[in-house]
Amino acid sequence: MPKEEEDDDVSSVDIDGSEDEETKEEDEEAMNDLSNADIVTKYRCAGDIANSVLTAIIEAIKPGVKAVELCKRGDDLVEEATSKVYNVKKGGKKVEKGSAFPTCISVNHCCGHYSPLTSEDDVTLVEGDVVKIDLGVHVDGYIGVVAHTHVCTADAAAPPVTGKKADAMMAAWTASELAHRMFKEGCKNTE
Repeated sequence: MPKEEEDDDVSSVDIDGSEDEETKEEDEEAMNDLSNADIVTKYRCAGDIANSVLTAIIEAIKPGVKAVELCKRGDDLVEEATSKVYNVKKGGKKVEKGSAFPTCISVNHCCGHYSPLTSEDDVTLVEGDVVKIDLGVHVDGYIGVVAHTHVCTADAAAPPVTGKKADAMMAAWTASELAHRMFKEGCKNTE
């Protein structure tokens, strides 16, 4: 083999025989984008589990229930659901999965991320409380995160929320809708 061709063949290998960093990064990028169906499936699986847990938590919100009970229930449901997926080792490796973000139940003036220890919780829901729920699930590091605001009622046919609570909820919803409409293909998250 002529010397020139030999140099071309080893352009991405260092003297010690390892690939150079640029080639490794390119390979990782090619494998870790949404053109890879396996990655899309893992994101979808994490999102589906997160949505089903969110639905179960919303159904459990009633006056008299403690925030810590809802947090524990959400975390337990995440663990139960993720234990049922991706159980066959791929390439000899176990697929990591579970909670990416603990279930948080933030009530009224608590803005977010309230996930208390059992010994700390003194928050019990009452009729009319504004309850913010957020949680995250991951499958092999691919994360699905959900959040929702719900008003605690004993009866599903309760009258609609009015006043300042309704105004705050509507402002949050409107802001999220405006932000969502700004998402466009090719844009950066800083735009």
